[in-house]
Amino acid sequence: MFIKIIKLYFFKKKRRKLNKNNHTFAVNLFDCTKVSIGNFTYGGIKAYFFYSGNEFLKIGNFCSSATGVTFLCGGEHNYKGFFTFPLSDYFKHTKSARSKGPIIVDDDVWIGENAMILSGVHIGKGAIIAAGATVVCDVEPYTIVGGCPAKLIKKRFDDRTIKELVKVDLSIIDKDFIESEYDFLSKSNINFSDVSELHKKILEYKFKKKRG
Repeated sequence: MFIKIIKLYFFKKKRRKLNKNNHTFAVNLFDCTKVSIGNFTYGGIKAYFFYSGNEFLKIGNFCSSATGVTFLCGGEHNYKGFFTFPLSDYFKHTKSARSKGPIIVDDDVWIGENAMILSGVHIGKGAIIAAGATVVCDVEPYTIVGGCPAKLIKKRFDDRTIKELVKVDLSIIDKDFIESEYDFLSKSNINFSDVSELHKKILEYKFKKKRG
């Protein structure tokens, strides 16, 4: 137990050096080569991998992960044979765990406390995952889901506004842009025209940075 604690301590320090672009921290030991985190994202990363080969966890920019969130990137058993028990692991010494594929979390997703995200799930941009939810299938952009399994509660905006929000490239936004546009970015109860204005501001900022 003590050795595991020491390993986790040094793993956390090493991982922080590799993730200066965000504010996440490791909750458990995992393969860093199978995890990608975007800019400004914060929260604990508790990820489990089972060597199935197609496992990966990608989290976008400006995401929020609350306490106790778990990313279960594999570990599924075959349920179409005589046993769900992994016979090959114990009798042939081969890994039998399966995965439905990478977990992809798009930009600006908020994941509530103790939620669990299963392999193969794609969570759309701007979605909110309620506390305690178990996400077993894809989540549409700018929707709120909850429950076990997670189901749609409501959409955050009307369809026209969501369609415009999806176009906004949050990867361009950096500290300078936030500081210069803080009041605008902090607006509440936004509508379609606000989103169009943000889209315009980001494109102008991108062009300005490109020109130097």
